[in-house]
Amino acid sequence: MAAALWTVLSAIVSVLSFIVVFTTKWFDPHFESFGYPFDTNRRIKDLITLVEELKEIKDDLCRLNPQPSWERDKGWFRSVHHTLNKVHQIKLLDDENQNSFFRKSAVGRKADAEAKRIKNLITEGRALFVAAKANPLPVHQIMPQFQQNVLIGMDSVIKRVFDFLGGSDSLTNGILCLRGACGTGKTSLLNLVRDSCSQMASFDFVIFVVATKECTVFKLQRAILASFGLDISMVSEESIATVIFNVLKDRSFLLLLDDLWARVDLEKVGVPLPLGSTHQFRRKLIFTTRSLAVCADMESAHNYISLEYLDAGDSWKLFEAKAGRANIYSHPQVPYLAAEIVAACGGLPIALCGIGRFMSIMKDPKDWLIAQCLKNSGITEILGFDNEMFQSFKLSYNHLDESIKDCFLVCSLFKKGASIKRERLISWWFGLGLLDVNGRSKAHFIINRLLAVGLLEKGDNDHGDSENSCIKVHPVIHDIFFQIVRECKKNWAPLSTFSYASNWQNFSSLTFLDFTDNNYIIEVPKAIRDLVKLQYLNLSGTKVTSVPFELFYLSELKFLYLRQMRYLNQLPCWVISRLNKLRVIDMFFDITALGSTNIHNLPHMDTPGQGYTSSLLLQIERSNTQLEIFGVCVHTTLQLEILGRLPRVCLRSLCIDKLAQEDNSQIANGEKMYLHNLCQIKNLTELSITRCDTLKEIVAQGDMVNNQFGLFPDLEYLVLGQVENVTWSNAGLNLRVVSLFDCAIKHASWLVQLPCLVELKVSRCHLMEQLVDTTMLSPDLFRDQAVVSFPQLTKLTMQMLPKLSAISDINCEFGNLSYLQVHVCHLLKSLCLQPANNQTKVTLWCSKQWWDELAWQSDVMKTHLIPTCIMQRIRLDT
Repeated sequence: MAAALWTVLSAIVSVLSFIVVFTTKWFDPHFESFGYPFDTNRRIKDLITLVEELKEIKDDLCRLNPQPSWERDKGWFRSVHHTLNKVHQIKLLDDENQNSFFRKSAVGRKADAEAKRIKNLITEGRALFVAAKANPLPVHQIMPQFQQNVLIGMDSVIKRVFDFLGGSDSLTNGILCLRGACGTGKTSLLNLVRDSCSQMASFDFVIFVVATKECTVFKLQRAILASFGLDISMVSEESIATVIFNVLKDRSFLLLLDDLWARVDLEKVGVPLPLGSTHQFRRKLIFTTRSLAVCADMESAHNYISLEYLDAGDSWKLFEAKAGRANIYSHPQVPYLAAEIVAACGGLPIALCGIGRFMSIMKDPKDWLIAQCLKNSGITEILGFDNEMFQSFKLSYNHLDESIKDCFLVCSLFKKGASIKRERLISWWFGLGLLDVNGRSKAHFIINRLLAVGLLEKGDNDHGDSENSCIKVHPVIHDIFFQIVRECKKNWAPLSTFSYASNWQNFSSLTFLDFTDNNYIIEVPKAIRDLVKLQYLNLSGTKVTSVPFELFYLSELKFLYLRQMRYLNQLPCWVISRLNKLRVIDMFFDITALGSTNIHNLPHMDTPGQGYTSSLLLQIERSNTQLEIFGVCVHTTLQLEILGRLPRVCLRSLCIDKLAQEDNSQIANGEKMYLHNLCQIKNLTELSITRCDTLKEIVAQGDMVNNQFGLFPDLEYLVLGQVENVTWSNAGLNLRVVSLFDCAIKHASWLVQLPCLVELKVSRCHLMEQLVDTTMLSPDLFRDQAVVSFPQLTKLTMQMLPKLSAISDINCEFGNLSYLQVHVCHLLKSLCLQPANNQTKVTLWCSKQWWDELAWQSDVMKTHLIPTCIMQRIRLDT
């Protein structure tokens, strides 16, 4: 009985167990599904918590090994990337289905599934982190391709770059700028740095990024992530910056940015700051740019290297390397033709490489006759307009402001390779309507901007020219942009295309005509009356003796330039005063521009303007003519007084030559001229006072009001000749160029009060003993100073000063001096020059005998001057 009962109970227990197991297996998943809609928010929250933990592990792994090489590591990163995308989709679904019972159930189910996957990834990631931490991080190699002498003519630049990389940065901020015009080898040099540093143990990371014109913080970040081999699909600048910062913060790195066009905020990119070298890490940035403005914006204005054009020897080596030495010397005539090709490239590396590669396949010597075509057609005609060089220069042009583009294209109308005077170029911009007549400061800004981006370069100044008074366009750039002028279909023609003997009636639509410094023009034909639309006429520097009254028919004339016309003796003043649209008349005459020989011959000739100046001034006064620029040469105090009564005339240039004095004149009285009585002339920029035999002293004393520049605040150019004494105070404080000649003065100490003085020329002052005598200066002007300082002076010329024994009675400091000429100053036995901080290099022109006899105050002075002042260019005077 008991056995039967036990059997029955066992059967009942078995059935109940089966029911419980069956019910549990069936109910648990359904219960979990029924619970999804009620507990989805918690599940999403748990999922987010797991995602944050996974991201932390991922970032830690990135910092330890940003470029994994094992497939297991790469597979884990791919899985994390895929999981993060799915979590993002789940969050979006949860936001969209808050009010749907069944859809929330599906969201909860997906969240649980992803949570399980993430837990597995976290476990696997922790194991990878332990393994990565145990293994040292290798320095990543980037295709080492370094070859010795691969960059011809850049040895000194390469040395400076690697000195920067190995330096301690005690004087720099860890940033170096490689600045140069298009095609000067900036990218090639940066590639060399990348390939060399990739083989060095100094940097854990060498990151090379091509910035380009369209560079943004986000694009730069993605490029850096790609160099790490990391995921670049992140959409937030902040998240990418965090990853980059975590990777680099405990590492030494070198960041190379090529072709930067604008400032980049390194902090937003994620680059750890500050850059430089510490006892623990090296953090360096080298970038290339075409613009000095970008160099300044990146805080590297005091730490940059300019890449210049190659000299003749290096140009030949580079061309020979590209064209092939055997190819060049395959025929006796070919080397001479190759030399012409090299000369046409003007030392521009990109042009030498391009034409060198083009000529490397030319086996027939006749093919080398293409060198003769380069003189006329230019290199772009040979290489085509789709080549890299043309497109690169056009990119620089397209980056300019619209207001600057046409101003630059005007430069291509001048003779190829010739220097262009700044003032002449500016007058062209005025005449062509590209700038307003009063926009002189903007014109200089445009020139400096074009110089900064490498489209213009410093010209070759003659000995009589002011420092930096000329600019020029590289011959290859000239060819390229003359083609752009043609593409733009502008009605501009180069200087050489107008024939003076042409039938002038065929040019009735001509608006602009310039004959500056044309020695073949001795008269203006009466046929000029046919140029009825002419707006700009420049006869400056010609041998024209008279201007015909037919000028009356040029009713559209706005600009009339008659500067430096030493032979002009007839001018129809009544005609000029009736040209209602005339805005500019410039008849300034600078006697020093003629040179020393012509100056001595000039007194035997009629003084320029002496016969018509009074009539012209009276006509302008009576007609109440408005002139925005006026330049004139006057000869009487009455003419000076008339100038002061012309309120609608802006006098910019004034020459006072052979001044005759009227009685009771307040401007000149006996032996003194009081320039402060011309204080109503506020816009004067050029002033020349010469050959005034009765005058012995020039007095210029202004009043300082509200820290302004006193008398003549805009004056930049001053010439004084044949005076015995100069009293100068609070006047012309913006003067940049001063020329003193044939003056019976013993010193010119007043010059020390000119803070903006850039160029000083003193010649044939036979009584001058010192340039600056501090004992003659007032205590207020020079009190307890150890040196005489000319902070902006770049060019100093001293000629034929037989009694000059010293520049000053104390040491002088010329921090920016770059040119010094000493000629026939036999008593000057020492240069009391004290080198300034960051002293620039100085080119010294002198006789060999004077240099050999020069004494030095100390060995320190001599040692310092020799390396910083280039003495290789000492010219032997004959």
